[in-house]
Amino acid sequence: MRDDPDTIDENACLLQYPTEGVDNKFLVIVDDLLKAEGCYLYYDKIDHEWRRSGKVSDRGFGDRHKDHWKNAKNSGSTSTKQSKLYTEYPSKESNLVRLGMASGEKCWKGYFEDLVLYCGIGFDRSRSTVSGLIETTKAKEYFPGTRQLLIVLLDQQNWATQ
Repeated sequence: MRDDPDTIDENACLLQYPTEGVDNKFLVIVDDLLKAEGCYLYYDKIDHEWRRSGKVSDRGFGDRHKDHWKNAKNSGSTSTKQSKLYTEYPSKESNLVRLGMASGEKCWKGYFEDLVLYCGIGFDRSRSTVSGLIETTKAKEYFPGTRQLLIVLLDQQNWATQ
């Protein structure tokens, strides 16, 4: 959480940026984390702002990111579902960017390629224990008394979609 939240605008994000503070533990989603599921965050490395949060269950962060990437590449296409993420952060390869550059009218904030995927909280369903989520000193500070809750949530098939 950001230092001194009382001084932050009411509409601002309370999460620390990944470049702030020595105790910041947000992990970039790469390697084994691509198979994990849970809450993910997109960080704009140019404007240094969190831009989106989302969840994924029954498949990994990597699969969800591929979906976002495909939709960002198809921004401006009439066949693609247009969400705020894809219109504000289209891929450099999208029709939206090509047409905007040709007309001289930039209508987006940044490029999807400049968003970095971070893990808010995640787990790998294939592992047989949840101890890695709850038995560290830091985790006890952030999730006091939640051992039974986490076990119940992990046992439910689609807990993240409810």
